[in-house]
Amino acid sequence: MIASEPACHRCMLQPVCGASSHANGPEAKIIQPIQRSVGAGEALYRQGQLARMVFAVRAGAAKLVYEAASGWQQLIDYAFGGEVLALGLDHERALYQESAVALQTTVVCVVPAESWRAAQTHASIRDAGQAALQRADMRRRNLLVVLGQLNSPQRLAMLLLDLHAESISRARTPPIVLPFSRADMASYLGLTVETVSRLLHRFASAGLIQVNHRLVHIIDPAGLEQVLTDDESLPDVRLAPRGR
Repeated sequence: MIASEPACHRCMLQPVCGASSHANGPEAKIIQPIQRSVGAGEALYRQGQLARMVFAVRAGAAKLVYEAASGWQQLIDYAFGGEVLALGLDHERALYQESAVALQTTVVCVVPAESWRAAQTHASIRDAGQAALQRADMRRRNLLVVLGQLNSPQRLAMLLLDLHAESISRARTPPIVLPFSRADMASYLGLTVETVSRLLHRFASAGLIQVNHRLVHIIDPAGLEQVLTDDESLPDVRLAPRGR
């Protein structure tokens, strides 16, 4: 089941997308996307492949996974409807720098890389693309700080608050439907699956959230903020500091 409505109104490609009713003028037909539905666990693209396409998430969600040469994998980011993946294609021989995998049934608009490069001749599209790349870079830098400086409860509080803010920005009502499995959350936060499960239970016991499988209702955002800034204020959600 697709967990979200089409998010074309949030997509940076809308002004030059031939499928959009809001695209006007001679530049409106630069991009002619092809819609594609991918199932949960299916890859949109794989790290190291020649980057021939850009992918706009129309509905659903995807995770971005980096794989080291040794085979070790790390979930480094995630994307919801309206976000565009694989933007950094500045030349014809560019390779995908990570893999993108659908977290649920997801609909994407597939755009040839040459069409994306042509669209960047328009200042508004070029600026939007650069801003999106900067946001993604900032999220990944923040993740490094999280993994290096925050303890286990703070990491989970940060993720739940980020998802809560994302839900509000999209005018959705609670509860949040987590796109992640517990294993995905553990990979993203640098924790074990057991630690994530215990923390969700402890947060629920402390009255911060309600959990029913992947449905999470944020009961006390201020309480989560308190955990993020000073987890000692809630000793019943504390686990071993830092690390797994």
